[in-house]
Amino acid sequence: IPFDDDSFDSVFTSEVFEHVFNLPEVLKELHRVLRPGGHMLMTLPFVWEEHEVPYDFARYTSFAIEHLMKEAGFEIVDSRRTTPFVATVLQMWNAYVCQYLLPRSLTLKILLNPVFIAPVTILGLLLSRILPDSGTLYHNNVYVVRKPASKSDESSADITGSSDKDN
Repeated sequence: IPFDDDSFDSVFTSEVFEHVFNLPEVLKELHRVLRPGGHMLMTLPFVWEEHEVPYDFARYTSFAIEHLMKEAGFEIVDSRRTTPFVATVLQMWNAYVCQYLLPRSLTLKILLNPVFIAPVTILGLLLSRILPDSGTLYHNNVYVVRKPASKSDESSADITGSSDKDN
């Protein structure tokens, strides 16, 4: 990345890392250009169809993301999984309907949305409130990570596996 070390206070990346073939290298570069104490907010899909073909390389579990972040020198500040199991399944059904059953015309898709898509989405939200959820099938990972404020923070996080968030 053509920037000096410690150039940025924060980094935001949304639905990008699945398109990066050499993610460990890119993460090390993002760590390099982020200022000590700086944060990165990122979202990564877990369940979604292939897209931007042929540049869709990976789906990362939360375990893989945490491993990659720690390997690159980041601390995990917060992590969330979006969309409960049932809503994810019904959202994938909606994706199927949009791609294969509705007309190709964007105008027609918009007009047919209240009939075919919105009710399924609402059903998914309602069922998600009453049915159990294991948290193992979800749409996206949302993470906030931090570059340690000093080298001693970084080495102590590596040794203990914890950060100042845990204290």
